Amino acid sequence: MRVLVKIFSIALLLVSAVHAQTYPTKSIRIIVPFPPGGPTDIAARIIADHMTRSLGQSTVVENVAGAGGVLGTERVVKSAPDGYTILVGSSGALSVAPSLYPKLGFDPVKDLAAVSLVIRVPGYLVVHPTVPATNVRELIAYTKKMPGQLSYGSAGNGTSLHTNMELFKTLSGLDILHVPYRGSAPSAAALVAGEVQMAMDMGPVVMPHVKSGRLRVLAVTTDTRAKVLPDVPTMAEAGVNGFSAYTWFGMMVPAAVPREIIQKLHTQVVKAMEPAEVRQRMENLGSEVVANTPEEFAAFQKSEVIKWAKVVKDANIKAD
Repeated sequence: MRVLVKIFSIALLLVSAVHAQTYPTKSIRIIVPFPPGGPTDIAARIIADHMTRSLGQSTVVENVAGAGGVLGTERVVKSAPDGYTILVGSSGALSVAPSLYPKLGFDPVKDLAAVSLVIRVPGYLVVHPTVPATNVRELIAYTKKMPGQLSYGSAGNGTSLHTNMELFKTLSGLDILHVPYRGSAPSAAALVAGEVQMAMDMGPVVMPHVKSGRLRVLAVTTDTRAKVLPDVPTMAEAGVNGFSAYTWFGMMVPAAVPREIIQKLHTQVVKAMEPAEVRQRMENLGSEVVANTPEEFAAFQKSEVIKWAKVVKDANIKAD
């Protein structure tokens, strides 16, 4: 019996190796768990265009929005581990959701394999122009005069845009209503329309509105100032000590995808994001290209899960 099991295992390895060598032989789907227009979607389409040209097989982006990125992520987790269904997911579903949703249904560390951390994006605390605040201290003072009467938008429950604002609320002692939307772009549109008064959203989404004057930026969420807006202070500089956060997006596949395919996909990510014009485009949108190795991304993701588990617990953050 042991001999048969060993033979069967060897046969599976051989089949996997042959499959990896010939991959891809049909079209590939990249699942983006948010609506079109956000930074995840932009990066995914750059990669998809490159893969179509480089691999000789059509690579299409499919937007599967909902539950802060959880629905699209779950679809990839449950897909065949053959490299033909790929996720370009966000930090919310891949690092925060396990702490927010006890019955999540999947473990993003165990059930997915890392390919590459594609980009990371500084967040910005922005307000509608009708809010009488030109800096974070003024916003805190204004909000404390109106407890429970102001609201903020996010890309959905469990997204980093949700947890980042909840951390801000906790550190500053604020009472602000959370209004989740089905993605970052709809959230930004709601803020521009005045449906909500503030948000902590990503550069690629809010920069056009800031430049046009339809939104006012008060601070950047990272521990260093952003190149695109060097005059905008960090949250810590603005008086919110202990606040530092990026939103990030990475490519992942089901855990059982052969290693050789993961390496092929990693090479595609690196080459897609390598051209100077691509990096400049992402930088103009407020994003930073990373394109690191599968091992580096896997280690980073695990550290993020640990970090945000502590934040969710300490801040008593709940999924609305």
